[in-house]
Amino acid sequence: MNEEHQKHHTAIQQLMEKAINRLDKIIWKHMTKERYLELTRSKDTDPNRLTEEEQKEWHFCKSWKGLLIHTGDPTYSECNCGFKRSKESSAQGTKEANPKADSSTKV
Repeated sequence: MNEEHQKHHTAIQQLMEKAINRLDKIIWKHMTKERYLELTRSKDTDPNRLTEEEQKEWHFCKSWKGLLIHTGDPTYSECNCGFKRSKESSAQGTKEANPKADSSTKV
């Protein structure tokens, strides 16, 4: 491996470690760290690789060049791809269909 390739490889590993550290602060729902690593080590960003449960909160973000992000990840706030818009539209549709349903309602 040449020096430039090694630097690139090291940089990618560091980014993955940072992403994992960020995600440690989020409740891991529907995915383990091992599964996250399995998905991110591949260059395949086909959303069909995610299970139905994973697809509720995870996506390969086109805004972030295919980075696998969780809806609770800080990078999600800067997501401009269709996933976030579809989640927001879906949430808005749910509120309109059930106006009494409010996330601030305590059970």
